[in-house]
Amino acid sequence: VQDLLLEYGLDNVAEVFIEGLSRVKRCTNEGRALMALDLQ
Repeated sequence: VQDLLLEYGLDNVAEVFIEGLSRVKRCTNEGRALMALDLQ
C-alpha cells in the first residue's frame, strides 16, 4: 500500500512540476538557478 501511495504521489509531483515549467513565459538566468536549487 505504501509503495502504491508513493508511486501516485511522485507521479502527481512530476506532473505539477512539468506543468509549472511549461507555463513559464520567460526564464532569466537567476530563475534557472533558483529552479536548479529547487531540484536539489
